[in-house]
Amino acid sequence: TLSVVSPPNLGNALGTKTYDLSYYDAAWRDSRYLVINTGADDGSALVAVDTEAAEPSTAVRTVIAHIPGASGGVTFDHQGNLITGNGYTYSPNDSGTGQLKIWSAEEIAAAFQAEPARLDYLSSGHVLAEHVLSAAWLGVDSNNNLHVGGGDAFGGSHDFGYAALIDASVLNRALEGGAPLDRNNPAEFTVIAPDPCQNDDATSVIFVPGVEMLTVSYAAGSAPPNCADMETT
Repeated sequence: TLSVVSPPNLGNALGTKTYDLSYYDAAWRDSRYLVINTGADDGSALVAVDTEAAEPSTAVRTVIAHIPGASGGVTFDHQGNLITGNGYTYSPNDSGTGQLKIWSAEEIAAAFQAEPARLDYLSSGHVLAEHVLSAAWLGVDSNNNLHVGGGDAFGGSHDFGYAALIDASVLNRALEGGAPLDRNNPAEFTVIAPDPCQNDDATSVIFVPGVEMLTVSYAAGSAPPNCADMETT
């Protein structure tokens, strides 16, 4: 029994498994597989942990390799399609900071069945959007709209100071091979900027299903009318 006053040490509980992994973000594909966005020698990658495997040391396999940048967020939409992106570009000729890509549930299922179970980031999936913050705090709301947080204050785009909401229709269009997000179309792209200065370097956004609301947080280091050039606290 979990207790606030005397919480048990679950690490010693019968049936507990321990995985020695570095990670930035993670999302459950189903009740068995946990997909993790982690660093790699050539940038970052998505790995899947098979929580039903008997031996944890053999339970990890790469799903998407060669993301040419730092780790970003990862999420699945309501149809089981996978979304991740480039958290901070290492190779702008391949993929910029905040590029988002989406893979269909069928593509991911096929990757899980393959040996080895991996897709190449640059040559697979569908481009969903370019230069949206730092592809962090990814998630979907009850209407399958995608929310994105993060910031690129120290990168080339200087895209920071807000969170973004991408309409579900863009996800569907990208999956069908259509055009990626049009940031100039208010029907597709909504800016959520609780900071009137819009100069904080990272904004987080999380959908809370129980109350059907988005929680948005930021680092409030300055205030109008004399906003600092950029908040870093």
